[in-house]
Amino acid sequence: MKNIEKVLTVLVCSAMTLSVFGCSDKKSGSGRSSSGDKAAEEVEDADETKNKKDDEETEKATEAEVFTGYTDRNIKALAESYEAAGLTVIPVLSSELGAGDYNYVEGFRMYSEGSEDAYMGFLKFKSAEDAANFVQDVWIADCKGYIWHEVRDTYEFSIDELYFGGIDHSGMIQYGPWDGDPYENTATIDDFEDPQIIELYKEYLNKGFSIESEITYDGFTAYGINEERAHIFVVCTKYPSKDAALEFLKTSYGSMSMMTEEYTENADGSVSFVFDCDPQYIRTVPIEGTVYEDGLVIMQYPA
Repeated sequence: MKNIEKVLTVLVCSAMTLSVFGCSDKKSGSGRSSSGDKAAEEVEDADETKNKKDDEETEKATEAEVFTGYTDRNIKALAESYEAAGLTVIPVLSSELGAGDYNYVEGFRMYSEGSEDAYMGFLKFKSAEDAANFVQDVWIADCKGYIWHEVRDTYEFSIDELYFGGIDHSGMIQYGPWDGDPYENTATIDDFEDPQIIELYKEYLNKGFSIESEITYDGFTAYGINEERAHIFVVCTKYPSKDAALEFLKTSYGSMSMMTEEYTENADGSVSFVFDCDPQYIRTVPIEGTVYEDGLVIMQYPA
């Protein structure tokens, strides 16, 4: 289990309902009986009844979330084995996760004493689909950026400033704290000669991408987040000609037996392309891009 620098703990939320009681506005000395007082009393009674009902429902919800032991065989075995090894094991309840609508079963976090920031967690859902829906709807929904891969009903994910992990066929999520992006910006404007490449370099640098210059041709690979918050790679390369660019692509990608290739001639003389395959062979697909008349190629694929 890997140590990290960032501390990220799952917050435990306890629900409480505050009772708010209305007050009737009576004028002293007023000799009127008052239909207004009666109405106010009725409103107050209705509020008290509602608050009492809310309190009862909150108590029931709280009681339902009291941990009484593990029931899932795999979760129970894992928790007991880590406790026997001297690790701290903390149950993770549905209310903590916000997993009430996703068929969550149970789970826990575990860590070594003094290394709470290097925890590992296990969360069991009824199915892999339930677990995947939870991660996408709850963890990914409001994140800054993410990586998501699906391979034959199993999933892998990395969610910026939150978690990384995977989901197996049984619906088990194994996760730990996010460990940061592995890429840094190493390119400088002096690495490039072609004016188009220089402008594209500035564009992606301004978008916050990490950029590394190409070795063989004038160009670069940029790593960052697209408009949908998904992490992507963008490759911008200037070849000697359009034909040279197409030849390179066909040799590099078209020669792979598992890869399908599709080329589309555009009205402006450029050629759009898509390379794809079963993600069990190459997970970072599809690879999509355009070859321009002057030999410029811009393509991108998921991280």
